[in-house]
Amino acid sequence: MLRHYVHVAGRHLRRHLAFASINVIGLTVGIASALLIGAFVRHELVYDRQHENADRIFRVTVEGRLVDQDIKVAVTPAPLAESMIESFPSVVATTRFWSASSGSTIQYRDQRFVDEKVAYADSSVFDVFTLPMVAGDPATALVEPAAAVVSRSRARAFFHNEDPLDQTIRIGSTDYRVTGVMEDIPETSHFHFDLLLSMSTLESSRSPSWLESNFYTYLLLNTPESASSVLAGLPRLVERTVGVQLEAAIGVPFADFQSGGGRFAFALQPLRSIHLNSHLDAELEPNGDIKYVYILSFVAIFVLIIACINFMNLATARAADRGREIGMRKVAGANRGQLVFQQLVETIVLSVVATILAIFVVEIVKPFFTTVADVSVALPYSDEPWFIPGLFGLALLVGILAGVYPALFLTAFRPADVLKKASGGLSRGGTNVRRGLVVFQFAMSIILISSTVIVFRQLSFMRNENLGFDRDQLLVVSNASALGGQIESFRDRIARMPGVEMAAYSSKVPGRDPDNTSFRPDGAPPESVIPIRYVEVSDDYAQTMKMELVDGRFLSKDRTDDENAVVLNEAAVHRAGWSEGVGKKIIILSTDPSENRAYTVVGVVRDFNFESLRHDVKPLAMMLDAPYGSVPDYLTVRLGGGDPARVIGALSSQWRQAVSEEPFSSYFLDGRLESLYESDRRLGRLFLFFAIIAILVACLGLFGLAAFVAERRMREIGIRKVLGSSVPGVTFLLTSDFVKLLLFSLVLAIPVAYLVMNDWLSGFAYHISPGVVDFAVAGFLTLVLAVVTVGYVAVRAALANPVDSLRYE
Repeated sequence: MLRHYVHVAGRHLRRHLAFASINVIGLTVGIASALLIGAFVRHELVYDRQHENADRIFRVTVEGRLVDQDIKVAVTPAPLAESMIESFPSVVATTRFWSASSGSTIQYRDQRFVDEKVAYADSSVFDVFTLPMVAGDPATALVEPAAAVVSRSRARAFFHNEDPLDQTIRIGSTDYRVTGVMEDIPETSHFHFDLLLSMSTLESSRSPSWLESNFYTYLLLNTPESASSVLAGLPRLVERTVGVQLEAAIGVPFADFQSGGGRFAFALQPLRSIHLNSHLDAELEPNGDIKYVYILSFVAIFVLIIACINFMNLATARAADRGREIGMRKVAGANRGQLVFQQLVETIVLSVVATILAIFVVEIVKPFFTTVADVSVALPYSDEPWFIPGLFGLALLVGILAGVYPALFLTAFRPADVLKKASGGLSRGGTNVRRGLVVFQFAMSIILISSTVIVFRQLSFMRNENLGFDRDQLLVVSNASALGGQIESFRDRIARMPGVEMAAYSSKVPGRDPDNTSFRPDGAPPESVIPIRYVEVSDDYAQTMKMELVDGRFLSKDRTDDENAVVLNEAAVHRAGWSEGVGKKIIILSTDPSENRAYTVVGVVRDFNFESLRHDVKPLAMMLDAPYGSVPDYLTVRLGGGDPARVIGALSSQWRQAVSEEPFSSYFLDGRLESLYESDRRLGRLFLFFAIIAILVACLGLFGLAAFVAERRMREIGIRKVLGSSVPGVTFLLTSDFVKLLLFSLVLAIPVAYLVMNDWLSGFAYHISPGVVDFAVAGFLTLVLAVVTVGYVAVRAALANPVDSLRYE
């Protein structure tokens, strides 16, 4: 019986090849889109699952509140890891990372490399994470000071065909012995390091301070369920560690600090949730976003539904053609269940063919999609045992979804009606449903297009928004710490070069997280502790960055008292509760109260964004001499007129004269700031990609439906033309009904798109507001494409010779 149904299905499809082709193409594109998005979503969901104990690994983070500002950071105090082992029996192992914010220069013999993927790690890192070793012993590789483990690709770049083990590389002024080679860390990891250096080399790793957070701390628990007991015990750990030191620093009991609204707590993050669910300050790398996974999953469903709707519309529209066949089968004794099954077999055959074609389409467009999504996606043919069965399950599901309504609709006719050729009665019941389906699929298309417009508008806003400084033509030398004591003379020398307006050095630059500390306004109660970010700068930093000074003056190296002077941003003045800041004093707090340091405010600059526009501007202090001896890692050069390549070449030449042993490493600041929004740009590209596909699939179905309507109304068109109707008049007659449906789609789509995109925009502290223009553009584009599609069919029908349609009347 099944073989007979398949045979009948094949015969029917051959007889109506044009409409079958439209259905197959639509389903192929829909299924291919779903597979591509599924591959992307799978890529995002498998982050950090390569570690054998991934379900038992947790990252410790800091959450707190000082005055009225919430703090959520990914870094923790240095002593935390050891205390976790001592305090909680369920903690099997701990490990820490410390990652430099600027690039490290690595020297091997006469070769020099600048690498930003360098971190210090505890020797237990191989106990916690699965980082396969190619050479060396993971148990001892990072135990001794000045030991280094390099990735396989870096080992090849450094040492070529030599044995990496026991080779010596120099980083800064320290020689490191290579004690191991590890496999490259997979793309699906929330951290990527080319070199791991032994934590025992780093003096700050032994700091007893619980008030400074600079280390990424990870725990390996004996069971995943132990996390709840560890979490329950963390407040007690905070009280006897952080609480004691904070009480000494501010002179207020920790209980009073908490009762006054202050808060300090440790939290646990499951390793596998970091990539998609963590957006803390000081993340190791920019993470993904679970919202994007949800949004794109819905996009995949939308495109697939649009393709299924095409099939439903065309199948129900051709009800009269199939009605006589079904009527004859009923008269011959077929029951409704058999007829429904036969119709579903036809749809499933189409769906299976479309699925096979979709796999070929995916493989063809995969390189392009990889560029659009900026990730390497692949269908897991052999990686996942469920994939092949799941693929056929998808084909079956799509076949049933696309075919179940047409099957029920077609088999509901009474044989007497269809055999008397009562075709009008056959299609009347499905007309409203077809209209509803057209409205639905174009509403989804409009949602995608309007969302794409809004995403790109937000990206343009972030690219062009005034950040509080002029980011154009700013070249950043990222390893300026190599200049050491020469940095000021080097800065003065290049500032006089042709093509250079100004130059300044600093410990951090926008796009890099500044250092954090806390301050108390002078004269304020001891518990009035306010978190603040600070940057050590040269005295011409504000001019080089073209910041706006709103009060007072900037720092000057010619004034000896400016060693204890500070320039604040407006946010810091506001948080301190001052109407104006110049002349006021702030106390930078230390673990030891005797080391607290007072700074006099000499100037206030307009708020500027040190981070992305996702975040509010936070309090910031700039000083010539930072409280904890920051190193000026960056040299910022404002280029003037002329050829930038020539100026950079001249800068590189000056660099080689000053520090011949260090490579010149630089980047343009606006490019680095753009990279902060890479995940958002990726979302925009994906939305554009699938919005185009959705509207094309919808128009493909509209083309088939319009062609069928025109075919059914050929006699009416012929009579109208004989009676004097013009071609434009007939064209308007055929297109007007579709235009009304599209306008109704726009009305339905606008509130949905507004709510979805408003929720997305809420993730940015600074953002646009969705406006009428966004939806008007989406509606206009959809309307134009649909009218062109239907109009083409309508014009062809209107131009047809009426004799052909009336010959047999």
